[in-house]
Amino acid sequence: MVAARHRLIARIIKELAPRSILEIGCGIDLIFDHIVDAGLSFESWLIVEPEPRFLETARARAEEDPRLHLACCRVEETGWTSQLEKPADLIIISSLLHEVPDPQAVLSAVRGICGPETTLHINVPNSESLHRRLAVAMGIAENTSDLGQRNRDLGQHRVYAAADLRREIEQAGFSVVADGGYFLKPFTHAQMMTIASELGPKGLAGLEKLGQDLAELAAEIYVNARLST
Repeated sequence: MVAARHRLIARIIKELAPRSILEIGCGIDLIFDHIVDAGLSFESWLIVEPEPRFLETARARAEEDPRLHLACCRVEETGWTSQLEKPADLIIISSLLHEVPDPQAVLSAVRGICGPETTLHINVPNSESLHRRLAVAMGIAENTSDLGQRNRDLGQHRVYAAADLRREIEQAGFSVVADGGYFLKPFTHAQMMTIASELGPKGLAGLEKLGQDLAELAAEIYVNARLST
């Protein structure tokens, strides 16, 4: 799933060819590394992350690669914006919006630093995914939007259907210019872990392709957006 997410972002970067990239929240597995490994070019990459533990690896990489810059704070804070010489070409909010207490506060802060040509990329889990629909069909869950134990363990506040995500984005003053899904997950995360080796690389690649073709059933969905005019 994470690898499919990284490949999605790599495709977007390859298509848009941004010179400057701003990432809101980096987690442990740096997207930066995967983009560099893919051989994609850019001039600068700024990570805004409030958790020092998530920035440990990033700090080491920043010492090696002068294109990577860090701001240890929340995006809603204002001091870090001095690191932006101009609006970023691409802003990435990857696997994060469903975890923050106030998505509109995050999106409002991002809107304030966007230029007319800035593309905002957001990806989140899909509440209408095949495995959530299966849970309802089996009687395990009442609604696809119910938070499961894994959601609660990860401190997630909500799950988005595609229409919900679009409304969230539009409420914040953005217009969606592209959307889709990636990776079809028929079963829960734990169940998929037990059968991943049986599926093998071809099976996993097939599920990734089906997630793109059947976005409404994909495990995760995304939007690319720009400021509303």
